Formats: sequence, C-alpha cells, structure tokens
Amino acid sequence: MVTTVSFEITTYDYASPDYGKWTFPHDFHYVYILENGRDAYVGETNDIIERSKEHHRKDDWCYRFHFKRIHVITGEDIEETPAKHFEKLLIKLMRIDRRFHVINRSEGEHTFIGEKTSLNWALTGYGHSW
Repeated sequence: MVTTVSFEITTYDYASPDYGKWTFPHDFHYVYILENGRDAYVGETNDIIERSKEHHRKDDWCYRFHFKRIHVITGEDIEETPAKHFEKLLIKLMRIDRRFHVINRSEGEHTFIGEKTSLNWALTGYGHSW
C-alpha cells in the first residue's frame, strides 16, 4: 500500500535572507538543502527560520561554505520521523548523484519508515524505500 504525502519545495535566497518573506504552506517539520552550486548540506528541523539563522553564525559548520540558496521541503504529513528519514535518504542519494559535494558529516545512516510514501517514490524513482 502506498500512502500519498503532499509536499512542496520552496527555494529562497540564502546569501542575504529576508526571513520576513519566507512563507510556507505547512507549519510542520522541514527538510532543507543549503547549496552554493558546488557544495550542499541537507538538514531537518521543526523551525526553519531559527535553524537558518544558526547556520549563518560564524561558529556554525555551514558558515564557511557561503551557501546561496535554501530549498525547503515541507508538507502536512511530514513529521519528525519522516523528516529524519528523508534527510538521510537525500544525503545518500545526493552523494551517489555527485552533482553536489555533500558536506554533511553524517553518512545518511539508515532510518526506518514503515510506510511507502509518494515522497519516497519521488526521491528514489523506484517505488520503494531504500
């Protein structure tokens, strides 16, 4: 059985963010990708604006990469466990794809989600979880 999950991807300027203009259709957990055209960082959070501000601090690991864009994935069904699963899955898939140098320190360890979802299908293209 496949459960349909509604999700949206929104992209914002990250080099000089205007957080007041950031709006999201759902206020749940978020999966996000920071990128500068070469390097990328994948994360998940329940407060995307606060987490983005943290990444802009000089003492944050991501600060040194001067990210230009943030792609935010959210949906009404994306709660903490699915968000962590999709974060790990994106890390793995983006490392395989090699379009970006993924700077996450995590290797995308396996997480388990009991249901197949349309987001899994969209991310893998195979119609099954990894």
